[in-house]
Amino acid sequence: MKKVALITGSSRGIGRAEAIALARRGYAVCINYIEHEAEAQETLHLLQSEGHEAIAVRADVSNRTEVEAMVRETEKRLGYVTLLVNNAGIAGQCLFQDLTPQHWERMLGVNLTGAFNTIQAVLPHMLHEHSGYAVCINYIEHEAEAQETLHLLQSEGHEAIAVRADVSNRTEVEAMVRETEKRLGYVTLLVNNAGIAGQCLFQDLTPQHWERMLGVNLTGAFNTIQAVLPHMLHEHSGCIINTSSIWGQHGASCEVAYSASKHAVIGLSRSLAMELAPSGIRVNCVAPGVIDTDMVKVLGDETLGMLAEDTPLGRLGTPEDIAALVAFLASEEAGFITGQVITSDGGFIK
Repeated sequence: MKKVALITGSSRGIGRAEAIALARRGYAVCINYIEHEAEAQETLHLLQSEGHEAIAVRADVSNRTEVEAMVRETEKRLGYVTLLVNNAGIAGQCLFQDLTPQHWERMLGVNLTGAFNTIQAVLPHMLHEHSGYAVCINYIEHEAEAQETLHLLQSEGHEAIAVRADVSNRTEVEAMVRETEKRLGYVTLLVNNAGIAGQCLFQDLTPQHWERMLGVNLTGAFNTIQAVLPHMLHEHSGCIINTSSIWGQHGASCEVAYSASKHAVIGLSRSLAMELAPSGIRVNCVAPGVIDTDMVKVLGDETLGMLAEDTPLGRLGTPEDIAALVAFLASEEAGFITGQVITSDGGFIK
């Protein structure tokens, strides 16, 4: 997302220094002034001579109409404001008994109402940009649960759709991505969470079981990544989070196919992260431990109790534990993290 800064009162002094510092940190800058046009133009020419994108706009921040016009001009020429610095201010000294109503009103108008006006002018877009992701819920068998999740999100005012697709089927994946782009927009975050598991001795593992395990757990990630990647490459931005497992890090008896597929997901993630980093796309991998989901409930209460006892934190993980990790990796706070495999297992693997 393009970084655009609007700094009020930025023709000289602290505001000017802020405009220069932000421009040198990659922001397109709107220099606001009211009286000191020459200094504003000097600052503008300095920034432009250094190759930065900048404009200078006159506006009295205490005047709501002028502020709204300034914000519209900024959006038109630079883009939506992502950083607002309310620097404009006036000062003056006098005894309280000598303070006139006009001086009082002007002081509050610039120093307080000015901030109110600028914040209200830029806030709608900021709220829209940070209100969360529009979500495509993918499922293959559990339609009722998908619809329940969809209705929950919609009831909270979020934009969401539910699309059935077998991720191991390239044609279905491509159709799902097209549907998502049509109804929600281009995919900026891909979370490859679809997976299947199963336990059996290696000598009892059938070719069909082997192919299905790799088809969903590994080829599914291949299909979805290739389907969304063209737009990410075009935008030089994007985030991909793949789901492996602690058994993809350490192996597990009677789960050779599952473990092999999850080992491969780690290799895919690390290699792809190196390939896509120059294009501004981050790729990371989460490796959950024993998580209390339908996938592990087949083990039975006794086994799950033992697994909880073997976990140093004394409990099984929850889907919310993994969701919180994924949300962090998708956030700007994780903007310098790529190519990592992050384990969330309560200390289960020593």
